[in-house]
Amino acid sequence: MLNKTFLLIFIALLNVTYTFSQDLALNIIPTEDTKSISYLTATTIEPDFLWEFPEHFKSYVSEVDCGTVNDPFFGNEAACLAAIVDEKYFEKETPVPGDPNQRTIQLKPDVYKAIKSIKKHYQKSISTDQLSGSHLADYQHVLQVSLSIVYLENTAEFEKALRAEKKNASKQIDLFKKVKLI
Repeated sequence: MLNKTFLLIFIALLNVTYTFSQDLALNIIPTEDTKSISYLTATTIEPDFLWEFPEHFKSYVSEVDCGTVNDPFFGNEAACLAAIVDEKYFEKETPVPGDPNQRTIQLKPDVYKAIKSIKKHYQKSISTDQLSGSHLADYQHVLQVSLSIVYLENTAEFEKALRAEKKNASKQIDLFKKVKLI
């Protein structure tokens, strides 16, 4: 008799929790008034940063002498970062014995094409006097992010997002802004 009582209590509790979990899954919360039911509204809060990558660009800047590079559009710091990007995104492959040709391999072509597209976009903005100091900071951030991810392997999602926006440099800039360097 005692086992039957425990079994009935267990089934009753299971039924109550099952019903509550269904209501929770459907975003239904009963209020104090049992006849009215309020629905939770799903609000999508977009995070400030979608990607986090380690900050590696500082080690590359210390390796290179930037005294000889100059860019009248973006200044010396951006010119130095751009020169390092051009150097790091291309690797020379050693030829196979018997093959005198040296091959050049481009790393992360989607990121490199986005950098060039953004540079062209900013140069057009300079020619129409629409470039401000914040745009220069954004361009430097783009270069810093691109240097930080050049040798990382977990950037496929970011590269895919850049590839999807390859026709729109403004949206590519927004994607770079959603990268946090840690």
